[in-house]
Amino acid sequence: MRVRFNYSNTGGADAANVIITDVLPTALTYVADKGQWSDGGTMADAGGAVDHTNGQGHTISYSFGDSTVKATLSAVPVGKSGYIEFVGTVATGAAGTISNTGTIDSDQTDLQTSNEARLVINDGQATAVTLADRAADPSYAGRFGGDLPDVNYTDGGLASSTDDDNAANDTIAYTEGYQSSSIPVPFDVIITNHSNTTQRFNLSVEPSNSFPAGTFPAGTTFSFTTTEGTPLLDTNSDGRPDIQLGANSVSNFLVHANLPDGAAREEGSQAWEATMTASSISNTAVLNKTRLRIASKVGGGTVDLQNAGELAAGLNVANENGDPWTTVKTNPGEAAEFTLVVKKQSFGFRQLQSVLQRLEFRARLHAGRLAGGVQECRRHGHQYGRDRTGRVRDVHRRRNPAGHGCARQHGCLLPRRFGEQCGGRRYQTGRSHCRSGRRPRHSHRPDRSGGARRRRGDEPHAGEPRQRRDHQRSHRL
Repeated sequence: MRVRFNYSNTGGADAANVIITDVLPTALTYVADKGQWSDGGTMADAGGAVDHTNGQGHTISYSFGDSTVKATLSAVPVGKSGYIEFVGTVATGAAGTISNTGTIDSDQTDLQTSNEARLVINDGQATAVTLADRAADPSYAGRFGGDLPDVNYTDGGLASSTDDDNAANDTIAYTEGYQSSSIPVPFDVIITNHSNTTQRFNLSVEPSNSFPAGTFPAGTTFSFTTTEGTPLLDTNSDGRPDIQLGANSVSNFLVHANLPDGAAREEGSQAWEATMTASSISNTAVLNKTRLRIASKVGGGTVDLQNAGELAAGLNVANENGDPWTTVKTNPGEAAEFTLVVKKQSFGFRQLQSVLQRLEFRARLHAGRLAGGVQECRRHGHQYGRDRTGRVRDVHRRRNPAGHGCARQHGCLLPRRFGEQCGGRRYQTGRSHCRSGRRPRHSHRPDRSGGARRRRGDEPHAGEPRQRRDHQRSHRL
């Protein structure tokens, strides 16, 4: 394109030392040695010397440097007109409207600014997009004609946060760790708009709108969100979600692989891979692709059950560096509390984070149980369960539903059903017997309420103090 500045002297006196200056906008690139003067032809860019002299003896000196065009005329007489012009090109990646103004000054006048010249750029064909694991050169000239892999990456640009392979290879890959099939696996995808205008791009996983997974397990689907988790919607009702980017800009979004229930992959097996595509809505022929890959282990959600303090952490019960046991000391009859920690192992946004849930289990000790079957009274503190000779009696731990019998005195308990064995002897149906070892046998018969009753004539065991008998009756085993 040519940029021309017209000048004329409309005043009443000649103007001397007339200087025309133009600082080029960044969207314009100067073309060397193309300057022209209406009175003398082509001019050099070096400056410092007279380039031309017209027929009236007026001279011009022309120069270009630091993005600035400068022309100095020795004089412009009253009524004189002329122009200077030069050639420029629209810079790569320029978009929208380019505006340009110049100034003119002389010894006889004040500095004046020219009118504003505008150039509107509306190149519909200058549309391109790059989809990759790295940011590309955003200028239109920086676009890459091929695909898979792209090679137009920028050093130090935006890179995928979920790419484990640390290589600019147009592939966003999980190569380490463990992915849970019960949680969507996110892929951080980088997209570059090389267009000179704002563009909107459709997003899909090939080869159809139903988003089949390629080598991913059957039933895998893909969804698209911003990095903040906001769903990307189908704004133009063409069946595909889309994303909008400003002219010559770089951004990123998340693609979530929703794996089917029970999906699993072992390390060393074939990687799961799908192809992601971005295509321009304004020009469907403009598109670019990248790969999504899972080469890490995949399985169901897992948890690690540990003791407090991360004892017994990991897959095995025993730690590598410690004892997995937790020991709690407590007095008889008091609660012994054991804290177990469930550590969630499955992967959430890679961002991934471990969630600790605390479960508290309480194991209450049996009331005062001591060695050898001997028990200790919670109320009075002495031991029981032995007879007067020091022998330990067999104590049934369940109360007879038909009655309590005499077990609280002698260490035996009426059977649950008449006819069961108790104390080494089977009893007659409907009647139970008890041997104290000190007194003739006596028997008990259930009353109408189901409780045991003493037969007429049966007396308490001789020699047993009432206080002890009352105390023994208070035990509930």
